[in-house]
Amino acid sequence: MALRKAELTRAAFGRPQLQKPKPRAFTKAKEDKFLAALAATCNVTQSARRAGVSKAAVYERRQKSAAFRARWAATVGEAYANLELAMLERMMNGTVKTVRRADGSVDETRDYPNAIALQLLRLHRETAIEAEQEHDPEEIEEVRVRLAERIERLRKRIATDAGRQAGKGDATDAA
Repeated sequence: MALRKAELTRAAFGRPQLQKPKPRAFTKAKEDKFLAALAATCNVTQSARRAGVSKAAVYERRQKSAAFRARWAATVGEAYANLELAMLERMMNGTVKTVRRADGSVDETRDYPNAIALQLLRLHRETAIEAEQEHDPEEIEEVRVRLAERIERLRKRIATDAGRQAGKGDATDAA
């Protein structure tokens, strides 16, 4: 049985805590394994299976995590570029095909079967284009809102702490 490494997670009240993940948890290691398989196959179902997670868990993580969504897009974009290069190479050089004749002789010829590759390129074109874009404006706005909220909470905390310090100073002055 493989040892499960402790990972940094958010516990109660958002505090960081090292925990051993549950056996079925979608860990960082499983996320990395999924993305590596996705880069190799461009197949979500197969990649999820290789990573040991459900397809539903993968899509849920993509929906909830902007970081995972960005890594996914970059992975598909990279896989698309690799596929495109492989198809260009195949178009230029073909693939060697061995042909056995009825008389028993063997001959090699070049074959150019690109129908499947062209279909894959069509299927993943939109995703690859999305991956090439700088940043989604909605995601940027989401980050801005979160930062503004965090800054506001920090300002309030600083003001509260300053008020307490001022109150303590008044109490010591009066004594």
